[in-house]
Amino acid sequence: MTEELARRRHIGKIVLFGLLLSTMLIYLPGLTGSFLLDDFENLKALSVVRAAPGYSALGEFVLSGISSGLGRPLSLLTFGLQAAQWPTPFAFKLGNLALHAANGILVFLVVSRIVTMTPLPRVQQQYLPLLAAGLWLVHPIHVSTVLYTIQRMTALSAFFMLAGLNVYLVGREKLLSDSRRGYLWMSAGVLGGVGLGMLSKETALLLPVLVFVLEKTLLSSTPLPRKWNYWASIFILLPIAAAVLYVTFKWNAIVLTPYKYRDFTLLERLLTEARILFDYAAKIMFPRIGEYGLFHDDFRLSTGFLTPLPTLAAAVGLLSLTTASLLYAKRFPVAAFGTLWFLTGHSLESTIFPLELYFEHRNYLPSLGPLLAVSYLIIAALNRADRKLRAVLVGAFVFISIGIALVTLLEARLWGNPALQATVWAEEKPDSIRAQSRLGEFYIATHQYQRAARLYEQMASHFPSEAGMYAFWLALLCRDQTISRPSIDTLVKRFETARFSTAPLVALDDMISKLEVGECQNLPVGVLSASVDALLANPAFKPQRSNLHLLRGRFRAVLGHYDEAVDEYGRAGAVRDHPAVALAQARWSYMAGNMNSALVYLDKAERLLKESPLRFSTYETTLRHLWVLVNEHQSTSKN
Repeated sequence: MTEELARRRHIGKIVLFGLLLSTMLIYLPGLTGSFLLDDFENLKALSVVRAAPGYSALGEFVLSGISSGLGRPLSLLTFGLQAAQWPTPFAFKLGNLALHAANGILVFLVVSRIVTMTPLPRVQQQYLPLLAAGLWLVHPIHVSTVLYTIQRMTALSAFFMLAGLNVYLVGREKLLSDSRRGYLWMSAGVLGGVGLGMLSKETALLLPVLVFVLEKTLLSSTPLPRKWNYWASIFILLPIAAAVLYVTFKWNAIVLTPYKYRDFTLLERLLTEARILFDYAAKIMFPRIGEYGLFHDDFRLSTGFLTPLPTLAAAVGLLSLTTASLLYAKRFPVAAFGTLWFLTGHSLESTIFPLELYFEHRNYLPSLGPLLAVSYLIIAALNRADRKLRAVLVGAFVFISIGIALVTLLEARLWGNPALQATVWAEEKPDSIRAQSRLGEFYIATHQYQRAARLYEQMASHFPSEAGMYAFWLALLCRDQTISRPSIDTLVKRFETARFSTAPLVALDDMISKLEVGECQNLPVGVLSASVDALLANPAFKPQRSNLHLLRGRFRAVLGHYDEAVDEYGRAGAVRDHPAVALAQARWSYMAGNMNSALVYLDKAERLLKESPLRFSTYETTLRHLWVLVNEHQSTSKN
């Protein structure tokens, strides 16, 4: 029996290697794709790290995260270590794929440890980890996590969660024979998984809840010592209670207030997410070609229980599934695990918090629940079938598996072809402003400026509450004077009344950046100035007033109105104590010939740099340069 077990384990390793190799080959065509959405915004500082390699620049980048309050420094560290390859998307997407493969190994190990602690037949213990890991590795729902560069944050957080869960299960196995070592391993797994995972992405906070789900479902029949309840009170229930209390005390700041700047209310989000969760589940359970992608901003909002009609059914269905899973967890542990793991995995990003409504990468770890349950049902059916039926079932499963892999391959090929991707997504998503904007970006990148202008004109009509397309349309004048111009009055009115989006800010920033280096001379500066003023007058852009004042300050400096630029930066209240702001004010005071003001701002910048826990080497260089210029000017004036 020992030799037979060793042989089966050897075969299992070979099969796992084959699954990993197949996954790499399936995703390979997607590695030639481009950066998308907020990839560049989050990673553009890598150019500084590349130009000045060393611990100082790398440290500044790692601690400069803008994705959340914690900054996700571990995720940024992995990007920073690839700074030499910036801005080549291939290298970063390859890193994501390698991480996905590593996560596949961890899924295999986690499921292997789970099944050894359950009363499953030996055949199921052998094949269930391979089947679950294989389905998880090649499933098309994960394409956007692997090939959307910045979602390495999601994959890295999942890596630490899976690693922590694996360590927990090692301790769980040791618990009955050596309780002290068992509790040490379990504690290290939970603490390490949560701590390291949250430095990658905050979803790692869910690890204790996932452990609880596992214990109350798949491991519910495995004996536990009484002391486990005390351990669980500290390492599972206490973190959950602490998180709930934190959200309760910070309810206005982190939940209610941000909804003022969203196009949906808390209730509307909850109702919509009920439908979205079923949409996610359908994509996991029934993969189909053309159902996956990055842009889902066209998903219809639920404004009431019957608007649209499926909302009530989704809400009732979600409540029913949750209740049934909790009540019958011991009787139907696999089904309960699949449901509760999936819902727990979505409990941060798909519930009360005012995030965007729909992203497929949120299913990266939650999808393991349904896929493991399906894998169990497949193996159980094969085990109970007679020889003839088993052959039919195996053939059907092989056919379906090839189909799933083919869907992922086709999606990866689409991601690897930016031109085709932009065109297909725009055709499939006519009501998605992001899909249409992506097509406009492609037209600009390929110098099809007339087509881009026509597209933005159509978008302006199709999306009457958006301002981004007018900003990008205006920016086209930097490249081609012959394109038709948007009406200035219409543009300004749209900027004053549009709902909030980052698109106009990005476009204005790009135009001003070009003006600063002597480009974009065809741009009518009066229109640009009126655009910034209109956004400042728009209540929806109130949270961005600081950034808008910074943009207006840079624009005034380009025009040579340096005193006005200093004043605008002074109005940017939320960021006025940043050394970069003080340095800009010092530079423009110097340009305006006001040396006394320049000295005041240089003193302020120096103080802020000394007080900062980070070392901003670029700012320090600028500070020394400005000190020299101001001192030389004063010496010349005295002489």
